[in-house]
Amino acid sequence: MAPLKRKPPSGVRLNIDNPTNQIAELTAGFYALRRAMLLAKRGLLTEDDEGKQLSMVVIKSDSEYLVKGMTQWILKWKKNGFRNAKGAPVVNAELFQKLEQAYQELIGLGIYTFFLACSPGTESGSGSVGEQRF
Repeated sequence: MAPLKRKPPSGVRLNIDNPTNQIAELTAGFYALRRAMLLAKRGLLTEDDEGKQLSMVVIKSDSEYLVKGMTQWILKWKKNGFRNAKGAPVVNAELFQKLEQAYQELIGLGIYTFFLACSPGTESGSGSVGEQRF
């Protein structure tokens, strides 16, 4: 019996040549910001939220790479043309640029966006809070 082929959700790109944990972390952050943009543009989805507008997005992650990348490093990379301290191209620069673009779009919609570091393994993400960006 052949395995079932499932169609990926709309807009999800699955053809990553060299998948890594870092790519997965950045991609998850990007899709979270995209989802926030959809909610902001279409309105919130529950009856209790009728008439309310999205005003804040919090991305909690145990990924230092994602959080520091979006709260500290990206500011330097933008100034350096997405080159690191050694002058080499930033690894995963394209994904960081997509995250930054989504972040800027949310700002344009009046939505504050925070990237918070939390301890690994905390189900609720209620671990120690670290970096913020807004």
